[in-house]
Amino acid sequence: MRPIVAHKGAVRFRIVTHGRAAHTSKPENGDNAIHQMVEVIDWLRERGEPALSMRGHPRLTPPTFTIGTISGGVGVNIVPDRCVIDIDRRTLPTEDPAAVLAEIDGWLADLMRARPGVKATREDPYISERGLDGPVDGSLVVAVQSAVAKVTGGSVDATPDGVPYGTDATHLWGLAGIPTVVIGPGDIAQAHTIDEWVDLNDVRQCTEVYYEVMRSFVQGEWS
Repeated sequence: MRPIVAHKGAVRFRIVTHGRAAHTSKPENGDNAIHQMVEVIDWLRERGEPALSMRGHPRLTPPTFTIGTISGGVGVNIVPDRCVIDIDRRTLPTEDPAAVLAEIDGWLADLMRARPGVKATREDPYISERGLDGPVDGSLVVAVQSAVAKVTGGSVDATPDGVPYGTDATHLWGLAGIPTVVIGPGDIAQAHTIDEWVDLNDVRQCTEVYYEVMRSFVQGEWS
């Protein structure tokens, strides 16, 4: 239940390679889009992973670049004329989504200059969310810290922290300017798994934290 004041954003988009279909008995008559995509993936990983690992934030790990899905071809006896990958680019709050996409476009352009046989295009993003980077000493943060300490008896570290995933706080604070702290029960290690679960004691304690924050606000202890 540490107060979260920073988290990453996400830009998700597709890259498509374009080939030419042919019967696999004469593959030389076609242009294999999957083979092209292999080159795209290798190129992006070779350039992207080292570059991203050098970028930092005081409360967050470096940004990441993950290829989550790949699809291509319509039959085993047909040279595929199209291959598609979905990319999840987790961004730091300081990174602008437009600049992230421009960087990808630059890497693709470099590849196609170096390998004229590769024909790849990037589609517009279907998710583009900036990260959260809130203050660590705002009145809401201090109120949440006090509530956590009171409810848990100081057994939980209430130091403001950052997380690598995203939340709706980016809309409240980043877009609307509403002071926001992310705090809830459970652990991200148990999220999005087959046996996703949360400890009921965490739920009870977190409910008490929410109550204490609201009580202290209503009684004028912070604003």
